[in-house]
This record gives sequence, C-alpha cells and structure tokens, in this order.
Amino acid sequence: MKYLILVVFTLLIPFLNNFVFAENEFSIETLLTHNVTSVTYNPDDENMYAAVFFDRIATINSTTNNVTNIIKNLEVNPYEISYDPVNSALYLFGAPMSLLTSNISIIDSKNNNISKTFRIYSDNENSFTSQLLSDIAYNSNKSMYVINPWTHSVSVIDTSTYNVIKDLPIPRVDALTFNPSNNYLYVAANGIVYVVDSSTNVVIKKIPIEGVPEYLIYK
Repeated sequence: MKYLILVVFTLLIPFLNNFVFAENEFSIETLLTHNVTSVTYNPDDENMYAAVFFDRIATINSTTNNVTNIIKNLEVNPYEISYDPVNSALYLFGAPMSLLTSNISIIDSKNNNISKTFRIYSDNENSFTSQLLSDIAYNSNKSMYVINPWTHSVSVIDTSTYNVIKDLPIPRVDALTFNPSNNYLYVAANGIVYVVDSSTNVVIKKIPIEGVPEYLIYK
C-alpha cells in the first residue's frame, strides 16, 4: 500500500506545482519562495533566466526586474541554465523526472520555447543526478565543457551536434573556467589546477594548490 501512495504522490507533483504557482507566478516574490536552481543572463535580449524546480523557467526583465514569462511543463528537473556566448545560445540542463539521465535543451528566447532536446548522459550506477553539470565552460572552438561525476571526468561536447566527443580523465573535479585570451581551459580538482589546451583537449600543465576551490573565474 505504501508503494501505491508514493506513486500517486509522485504523479501529483506537477499538478500541485501548477496550483502553487497559479495565482502570482509573474512576481519576483513568488519566484523567490520556490527552489531556484540556477540563473543566467542573456545579453542578446537583456533578460535574466531562472531555472525553477520542478519544471519551470522564469524570464525576468533586467531593467524592471519583473517576471515577463514562465516556460512551463519542461518534463525535466532543471539543474542548470546557461548562456553560451560563443553560439549565442541559451541552454537548459536537466533530467527527466522518472529517469536517471541528463538532457540538454536549446531554448529559443524569441518565442520562449524549448526548440530541441538532446540526451547527453545515461546513468548506469544510480549516481545522484543533481551533482551533474555543476559547472560549465565554453571555448572559442564551439565546444562545451561540463563536469561529469558519473565518469569522473570533464566531458567535451561538440555544440554543432551536442555529442560528447571526449572525456578528459580528471578525477574529483570541483570547478572549471575558460580563458579566451589563450584558449586554455582551467580545471580545479583534488588540490591541482589542470591547464588544458582546448585546441587539442590535452592537459599541458598541472599547478598544485592548497584547499578545495568552489569556483574558478576568468576575469
């Protein structure tokens, strides 16, 4: 009986979520009372985009700070929303609610729709999916770099096909960033910063550091 109750409750979650949002979902106040998992800024339209657990994306006018649009019923748990400055693209990373997989969805910011979705990873070890895609970097060669805890590596994704073309075997990655002035990717992992030549995706140097950094930022 307890299993039946659990299944019924799981099926009701999207409906309950719609009910909670229904009255004032176009206000910042309502948005902030929910679990905002990630935000990004799109300089093309000067809007902020917020991924909201369970299944929404909120578009926020950066001039007025008003919520202007809600993209609903994504059918995924949104983990990370990110603007790709190289391809001028807006991406949503998430996993279907019933599957231990990870998808990347392309968001058309002109009509606020998900235009296409690709499956990136599939979990064979029942890993905890919210750890996926905790950091994302883009290089000038139109590649995307994401932390992949399932394979203990940094995955290189070709943004022309959205296929994983290589896994850089760097264990226990904490953060990464890209330096456009030298086209190097910097990956912090387990007391070392790895310097990766993004033209070859080969580690060319290891820099020892103390402590465990949470972020790497190029400025």
